Order: sequence, then C-alpha cells, then structure tokens
Amino acid sequence: AGPLIVAYAIDRAVPAFRAHDHGPLIAVGVGYLLCALAAGGLQYAFTQASARVNQDVLLDLRGRIFRHAQALSIDFHERYTSGRLISRSTTDVESLRELLSEGLQELITVILSFVYISAMLLWLDLGLGAVAVASFVPLYLLVRQYRRRAGRIYRLRSTAIAAVIVKFAETMNGIRPVRAFRREDANDAEFRVLNKRHERTNGDALLEMARYV
Repeated sequence: AGPLIVAYAIDRAVPAFRAHDHGPLIAVGVGYLLCALAAGGLQYAFTQASARVNQDVLLDLRGRIFRHAQALSIDFHERYTSGRLISRSTTDVESLRELLSEGLQELITVILSFVYISAMLLWLDLGLGAVAVASFVPLYLLVRQYRRRAGRIYRLRSTAIAAVIVKFAETMNGIRPVRAFRREDANDAEFRVLNKRHERTNGDALLEMARYV
C-alpha cells in the first residue's frame, strides 16, 4: 500500500497542497502512518507466533531423537559411533532451526510480496505486469539450478562437520588410551585434516551462495 499512497500523494495531494488544500496531504500522511503501524503489528504478531511454533517443533524433535536413540539396539550403538549420533542430533537440528526461524519467514514474505506486486502491476499496467510475471520463469530455472548445486555442497559440508565432531567426541571419550599410547600427535594431524576439509566445504557453500545472490 505504501507505493500507492506515495503515488496518490505525488499525483493528487501535492498539487492540492499547492492550491492551498491541505486535506489530501494530511490524509495521505495519516494513511501512511496507519499502514506502517499495521505492518509493524502484523510483523510482530507473525514473529511471535512463528517463534513459538518453531520452538515447540524443535523441542518435540529433540525429545523424539533422544527417545529414539535410547530405544535403538546395542548393535546399532556399537556400529554407529556416539560422535556421529551427537553430530546428527545437534548440527542437523540446528540447520532445521535456522530454516524454521529464518528461511520460512523469508519464504512466506517473498511469496506474499510476489503475489501482491504481480497483482498490482497487472491491475495498473497489464503489459508491464505480464513482463514482470514472465520474468519469473528464468528466475525459477536459476533457483532450481542453484538448489541442485547447493544441495550437493551442503551435504558435503554437513558430512565434514559431522566428521569433526565425531573425531573430537571419540578422542575425548577415549582420552585415557590416547594418553597411554601417545596418540596426541597422530590425533592432532587427523583432526587438522578433518578441520581443513570442513573449512574448504564451508567456503564452497559460501561461494555458491555468493554466485546465486
């Protein structure tokens, strides 16, 4: 509504003000203020509600992961190290938290903005609106291409950070054998390699995001 109010102010209210008619410009100011207050109130309500839902989902998910991990067989825990289990129950949940708290809000905002702006453009200027809507097709193809590449890179990054956490957790859990057999230098070298791989995959993920933006 903001751009329409500004357009009305330029086309109608300002000429009326020059003609010593202050009513339209005052109405525009009041209308813009009301729109800003309404937008702020809706944003506050949405942020509060989404945060509550997100935390409820994550709380339930963490509880389910813990209960499921306890219910798994001894054979599973012997094959699947505790470090990997910790990594999956922390980093993956943290990624989901970021998606729910940031990505979901941005996605809803973008979708609503696109629908609103497209409808207004088609209403104000059919030709210009059609061009704007048609530009969504190449944008959709670019997003699909980015999603394909980013999915592969982010899987590698998740695996890399999982390996770092696994190595750290297993080393700390077995610190007595490490000290007894003088494995500090060997573990340090292995951890340095894993940490370097995580740094590289994290950099690749950031570069991929930069290319898309």
